Amino acid sequence: FETVLELDPNRKLVYNDIGYLYAERGDFNSAIKYLDKYREMAPDEPNPYDSKGETLMRAGRLREAEQQFRAALAKWPTFGNSVNRLMELAVEKGLFQQALTYLARTRELAKTTHNETEYYDILEAMIRYRFGETARALAGVDGVVNNHPDNMYFVMLAVEMHQDAGDTLAAEKLAQTALTYVQEHIDSDSALAAKSLINLGLMMREQSEALIPLLEKALTHSHKPDTEVLLKFALALAYHRSGKSAPAQKLLAQNVDPLLQLISIENKQGWGSAWKYVFEALDYDQIDTPQRNPFIQGLLKLAGDTGREDLAL
Repeated sequence: FETVLELDPNRKLVYNDIGYLYAERGDFNSAIKYLDKYREMAPDEPNPYDSKGETLMRAGRLREAEQQFRAALAKWPTFGNSVNRLMELAVEKGLFQQALTYLARTRELAKTTHNETEYYDILEAMIRYRFGETARALAGVDGVVNNHPDNMYFVMLAVEMHQDAGDTLAAEKLAQTALTYVQEHIDSDSALAAKSLINLGLMMREQSEALIPLLEKALTHSHKPDTEVLLKFALALAYHRSGKSAPAQKLLAQNVDPLLQLISIENKQGWGSAWKYVFEALDYDQIDTPQRNPFIQGLLKLAGDTGREDLAL
């Protein structure tokens, strides 16, 4: 990309692409520098503001991000991605009705294909669940799963919701469906199986023993560093839950730094539910104070180095 700009410095979209590349590496200052240049070249377009907003979200600078999304919509009121991001920010700020309003707007702006309808149904279920409308959320996610029983993302989301709601019977039934799917597809579709196994490894407590050989096999097929880190974490958690403390401790200790690095570049807005599994795993060494816990101290250092307030909460 740098070579392209040397040959033609007026390629405005290249500045956007380079900005996102720097953001992927966690270098948000360099990313914003390129995105500001992109905005200078296209001040009347919404995308430069939206791109900067997404980068600021990844950097944990949510108030600044909101300003950029609003600027994008001031340029182009139907720019759907900025509406969607404002919905996410409303959720993070605890503004339930505002989040639903933005969701309704994103539905209106989106193409009305079947898949997109299901996507927004899932989003609505997630929002309602987060704000305590459990029954309505479960009905929504179950409806989507009934229409898409082979979509493991939908199935695992339903597992987690039912599990957290205390409906262990429904959660276990759905989880068994997902486990059977993985067993049947681990060789033919290893990438999908790996993603499903990561989720299963986090959520399934009762069948940890059954997951261990599948996770170990998935690791032999994995060629993506980020997937490998998450598979190792899920495997360590399965060891831990199965009473195999020695391999769990060894694998977690080896995986602390890569997991921290992955968190720094794969930032998701807010902590989300996945963090409860991180802290469950940290019990492997009975480390009872944050000051003695290398993972927590690593998070705090990462928060300080990157200016990400979300990691220090």
